Amino acid sequence: MPRARRLAACAVLAFALLGAAKGLAACVDLDSLGSGPPRIDAAPLSPDAAEASVAVACERKRPVERASLDDAPSDELPRFVMAVDQAVVDPDKAPGFDLDGVCTCENGAAGSCVSQAKASRDALFCDLDGGIDNTAGKVAKGASVLSNNSIDAVTNRLISSGRRTLLFELGRYNGRANDNDVALGALVAEGIVAPTCPGSTLDTSTNTYSPGRCGKDEWVVSPASIFGNTPIVVGTGFVRDYQLVVELTTPLMVPFTLESSFRVEESIVTGRLVPLGEDLAPRDATRPPTTGERSLYRLEQGLIAGRVPTSEILKTLGSFRQGGVPLCATAAFDAIRERICSNADLALSSDGGSGASGGSPCDALSMGVGFVAIPAVRGAVFDGGVPSLDCNNDAGNLFVCP
Repeated sequence: MPRARRLAACAVLAFALLGAAKGLAACVDLDSLGSGPPRIDAAPLSPDAAEASVAVACERKRPVERASLDDAPSDELPRFVMAVDQAVVDPDKAPGFDLDGVCTCENGAAGSCVSQAKASRDALFCDLDGGIDNTAGKVAKGASVLSNNSIDAVTNRLISSGRRTLLFELGRYNGRANDNDVALGALVAEGIVAPTCPGSTLDTSTNTYSPGRCGKDEWVVSPASIFGNTPIVVGTGFVRDYQLVVELTTPLMVPFTLESSFRVEESIVTGRLVPLGEDLAPRDATRPPTTGERSLYRLEQGLIAGRVPTSEILKTLGSFRQGGVPLCATAAFDAIRERICSNADLALSSDGGSGASGGSPCDALSMGVGFVAIPAVRGAVFDGGVPSLDCNNDAGNLFVCP
């Protein structure tokens, strides 16, 4: 059926909250999502904020815009899956985007929310060039909060051992350089439990297989990521010059430890789609793909940019175990909490903090996660259970900023 006839979707889709995600997924799938350009700043500026933003105007870093023409609006490849194979949380390698419409600290510009760090103009709180918001990356890079481990090293160990990763499922794509209507689903993968590639090796301690990277690694998916056969986390967007741009309508879970994931709100996913041959080498994109090549794409220079609630980033970092003890149960966690809370730079919702001089409290950290994703297969739903997080949180304020 032509895509032009499939633009109807649930009216509540764009307003979905995490708690309602499962109910939402029951009434939409990747083929029924409407289209629309990514929204970087959902809330319009007030007159005062608009005047302030003009006074401190800067070149804001945003994703590319939609192309004027669609190369093949009636063509559509079957849905295909790409698994994150490497991730990096480093603003020098994966800067991010301007998420709040303000170049904080440039020419004295205020932030878009009220923060503990405003008075001192902490270097971590200030935006990168182009108004780029990525405080989480700067905090992670400035000092190791995980002993001698980096955030991306923890994540990449899980991926390379076949324990956990993030899957992206691209639908409605015409396979060309420009497509003005694509749909993207995201799923948390809970491991490779059977060998489907020659290079996979079994870890007998976990009963999972390492990725063979042959294009057929089959990752089982978390039941919390799917409703029926539909990913709960979905979004629409476009491809321009093979650059994918999608804004997800529901919070994205980025795996970190076995216990936890970073919950990224209002996330934008971008990356360059690379058509591959059956040997998984880049192929000539001007020739039609073979049947086997129709699902073979790699996503390079990938970027996830969005807002992570301070409470969630504290809980996620607290789940990291050193010598079997979660970080949240150690004396070092107080210093980590102070560092995270004092550098919150965004309101959790763009509706609560957009434009200069926003009045909402800063209760989230901006984050940019770079990644490379490779061809893979979505496997069955598998619930491996979640290890308990043993923290002394009886008072209920361990993950709450003062």
